[in-house]
Amino acid sequence: MQYVRNSVVKFSACVGLFTGLCALTVTGCGKDSGGGASKPGTVGIVDLDQVSKEVGWATEIDDDKKAAEQDVNSQFQVFVTSVQNAWTERRKAIGEGAHLTADQLKTINAPQINGDDFQKLPLSKDQKDDFLHSANEASQTLNQARQMAQQKLQEREGRVIDSYREAMKPSVRKVAGTAGVTVVLPPQSVFFYDPIVDLSNQVVDDLRKAMPPHTMPAMPKLNLNDFKFSTGAPAAVAAPAPPTHTTPPASDSGH
Repeated sequence: MQYVRNSVVKFSACVGLFTGLCALTVTGCGKDSGGGASKPGTVGIVDLDQVSKEVGWATEIDDDKKAAEQDVNSQFQVFVTSVQNAWTERRKAIGEGAHLTADQLKTINAPQINGDDFQKLPLSKDQKDDFLHSANEASQTLNQARQMAQQKLQEREGRVIDSYREAMKPSVRKVAGTAGVTVVLPPQSVFFYDPIVDLSNQVVDDLRKAMPPHTMPAMPKLNLNDFKFSTGAPAAVAAPAPPTHTTPPASDSGH
């Protein structure tokens, strides 16, 4: 059936690792390396996307995203096969129940079914209703499974990004404290800033001294059971009676 796809719809790519994240507020900075006290409200900029690229995290995240998509796609394909098998069995049951001929079975099993040809099939109203209901149920079930898979991938991607952001925070705090900065913002949240307040390179240098650990979330589990239709196949209709052959009465040769 045409509406059964063979793969999970490709999910939209993440635009920027940390674009649009809330401002990272740094507290307890104390004094900078030069001995001057930090001033309340002093703002620094850290381009978290730039940092992630330069330390290799962007590549790790991209590789992990591809692996997650492949894992979820494999789970989804198992469910697609289950739906396809159930749909094949349902059409077979309807065809056998209606005692369709070989040519009529070709019509009901075609990937694309012509509406006029379908209406001409010797199916009861219940059988036609069941065919259309089952086709719609299978299609909706697959669409719902796709949406769930996409949602789980998106949620996990957010947790992956959060894990790297949390791993970056100690270096950001350290660099900000040294620079006498009390608030750090991503450049996407600022209308204008002087490059002198950009601390991105210092954060990269600090991270490269000792890359911090981070915990990756587990791969998503779809937990999709074998598909079964919500209703049973309709009852078979009575098979057409075979033609009867009557023997004509013998002629009376005596008359």
